[in-house]
Amino acid sequence: MDTIHWYENRIVGSVGTTAALPQITDGLAISERGFLCVISLGQAMRFVTESGAFNYLANQSTAGKHDFETVRCTGPRPERPLH
Repeated sequence: MDTIHWYENRIVGSVGTTAALPQITDGLAISERGFLCVISLGQAMRFVTESGAFNYLANQSTAGKHDFETVRCTGPRPERPLH
């Protein structure tokens, strides 16, 4: 199985963000539907580039309600396409 990189917009303090504490094992991200989702469910919106993830945040009302960080992720190629 191919391993790839993608980017997700996660709420600051969630796993993978610079503010996450070592005991944090999960968190929240923007889902495919534009709402918040639990990261471990695997429904976070995935972007090909960091700038694509950042541009999405710049154009969404959800972003104004929370502090987000764009996180680089690595894993097997997902079944659904990247944005």
